[in-house]
Amino acid sequence: MDAVFGNGALSYAAYQRGNRVLGVTMEPGQVKKDNEYFSFLGTDPDRLKFEVCNLYDLPRIKQTFDQIICSETLEHITMDKPMVQHFYNMLREEAVLHLCCPYSERSGNKGRVCNDESVGWHVRDGYTLESYRALLEPIGFRIVKSAGFGSPLLVKLTNVI
Repeated sequence: MDAVFGNGALSYAAYQRGNRVLGVTMEPGQVKKDNEYFSFLGTDPDRLKFEVCNLYDLPRIKQTFDQIICSETLEHITMDKPMVQHFYNMLREEAVLHLCCPYSERSGNKGRVCNDESVGWHVRDGYTLESYRALLEPIGFRIVKSAGFGSPLLVKLTNVI
């Protein structure tokens, strides 16, 4: 599953690797656009499909997944703990959650939050590896790999420049 798939590029990349992919977003226009575009490319609609679903309504999807992609989305969601619990419940044993969010300690991410998630802006600055651990590990996730451009050293160098 690709949680809030945007332009569908990550969904399509997963599809090209042989996966069945369900992309969800709460934007009907984006669902229509991506379904039409990828159909035009000749994708199999049984293996790559996009549906309207607010992430808070994920429990209505009665499927389990080997992987969930959640890229540049969690920082927009007020109730991130219930959200990652939904992800955990939807993943099969030994499955993978791929998360990508802004690094909260980067100066450009600090203080750019909005308390109203319906506006579409960030409701938090982002995450650190430590805050990911605090969010994910009590639910049962285990972080096995971390990568990114927002390491503390890189942030310090960026701030100096």
